[in-house]
Amino acid sequence: MCVSVTMVAGTARGQDKSGWSFPDFSLPDLSLPDWVPPVQTFGNVGYTFQTGKSGDDTRTFRNLVNATVVGNSYIYQPWLAAVSGSMTVSETFQSSGEQSTSNGIVTGNLGVNLLPISDFPTTINYSRTDTSVTAEDFESSTVTDAFQLASRVKWDQTLTVLTNLDYSDEKQTDAADQTFVGATLNVTKNFDEQHLNVIFDVSNRAKSRSLTDGATDQATYRASLRHRFSPWDNVNYDSTSSILLNTDSSTTRETEQLTSQASSTLRWTPKDSPLSAAAVWTVLSDDETTNFVNAATTSGETRKKRKSFDGRIGAFYDISDTLKLDASLDGALRTQSTESTIATDSSSNSDRNPPTLVTAGGSAGLTYLQDPIPVQGFNWTLNASARSNVSGGTGSSAERTVEGVVGHAFYRTFATPIVGSVDFNLSESLDLTHTNVDETVPVVPAVSHSLTLGHQEQEGNQYTIVNLTLSDSRTFLGTDRSDSQLANLQISKGLATSEKSSWTTNLSVQATRQGGEDSSSDGITTSSQGSVVYQLRDMFGVRNLNFESRVNLTSNQLVPVALSTVSPQEEDALSWNREWITSVIYRIGQLTIEGKFRLDQDQSREVTDFFELRMFRNF
Repeated sequence: MCVSVTMVAGTARGQDKSGWSFPDFSLPDLSLPDWVPPVQTFGNVGYTFQTGKSGDDTRTFRNLVNATVVGNSYIYQPWLAAVSGSMTVSETFQSSGEQSTSNGIVTGNLGVNLLPISDFPTTINYSRTDTSVTAEDFESSTVTDAFQLASRVKWDQTLTVLTNLDYSDEKQTDAADQTFVGATLNVTKNFDEQHLNVIFDVSNRAKSRSLTDGATDQATYRASLRHRFSPWDNVNYDSTSSILLNTDSSTTRETEQLTSQASSTLRWTPKDSPLSAAAVWTVLSDDETTNFVNAATTSGETRKKRKSFDGRIGAFYDISDTLKLDASLDGALRTQSTESTIATDSSSNSDRNPPTLVTAGGSAGLTYLQDPIPVQGFNWTLNASARSNVSGGTGSSAERTVEGVVGHAFYRTFATPIVGSVDFNLSESLDLTHTNVDETVPVVPAVSHSLTLGHQEQEGNQYTIVNLTLSDSRTFLGTDRSDSQLANLQISKGLATSEKSSWTTNLSVQATRQGGEDSSSDGITTSSQGSVVYQLRDMFGVRNLNFESRVNLTSNQLVPVALSTVSPQEEDALSWNREWITSVIYRIGQLTIEGKFRLDQDQSREVTDFFELRMFRNF
């Protein structure tokens, strides 16, 4: 159960119809000298009470008090420096039986934005958070200080420099103290036809002590360069190069990893030609060194090196508006080696230095998509595609795959005398795949069907939406088979009973089936979800007194097709949940009062109740 009360200073005194006056919580009128800039303040004060109980557990009570104050001003003139500050205080008291805990949080923030409307604004921000947890046999506190500086400098619309500095220090009474330092420099330069972007990023995270393995220190250094330009007409080049250094040290291990990567893309896209082409290649180098220290059995150094090259070139040709052709060639080269000075490392040389892996392949495809054709009142579309793939690598034979897909669909809208208009869509497809991996299965066919019916209606103060989907797919692998079916029904209906009240219902039912040669593994999974919502505004004629009640029902179950194979675990595969939520919200001026009650039950038959009362006021 939760109750919240919030009172906000700075609002005018209010009075209801009965003549009762709200107390005035406004701040006193302070006269300030003319040279002092105005200060804008706002915030809120609140109180929350909650209580809940699940089954035979002990009832839990929770009280929360919170307040937030925010202030905005400037120094001399708004264009020189904008100043903002905030403070949030919250205290939570929780009790359950004879156990009780309290949790307090105090957060303060102060920020200055120098020259906010210029081409070189700079933002400085400092924050401090103090968190404390107190129980009968436990006490903990955490203090976090954070500092951020961000600046942006822009010259002549061609050069932009972004700078960010971050620092945070966290001190805890029952865990490791942590310090984080980070810096980023981002430079972007635009030439007449070229674009350069350079980024430098440095960060360090350190733990002064740890409860398990002592102090740790982690650092990251990154530099990247992106270059984009057009060397010729209709040709665009885009490349990105980066270097990343990670270090991780503790009392037992020191690790250093250096990674460099370069990626490039070259595209040729002529405006008046159906032919286009693209090439993409990536070079990666990774060097990781781990030094084990203070370990009697594993002391020594391990060094791993990895290098790779990946490239692809492709071409695309539009034969017509409905027929497309594409082809590509790709290749890769990968090497890996390991050096170790650890005496207890018994791995063989072949495991440490596997042979160089070289792979190559290519593919070609043809795609056809027909425009809709009227057939007996239906719109009929046809689509087909064919693709061939060849790939091979070091130590393995070449793999060849040929795939063909053909499909078609009928769709139209029917006008029925009972339910009105119905959208009809029926599709069918056949997929034939041939591969040389298993010569005993020359062709693998797959067939799929799908039917969709939809209805939408809006009449007066009510609407109805109904969608039904049925699908079936089957794959035949030699004498083996696998199939799956799906049925899904969704119904939504809304009714406005008056200008201020309405009903909304939603229902979703779905069943899926997976089957194969092993009938014992066949099963049907059913699921259903339903909800009913009633909403009423200005209840009892009181303005801004709103009521809402909601009932949610969900169910999921796995039903094996072969009932003789039902196991005790499958018998318990049914899960369900029913939930009832009722809430009342009243708003008057800046004051809001909200009450909420929730009652739910699941397959364990345990009933959980929860009540919350919340009151807050803004100022």
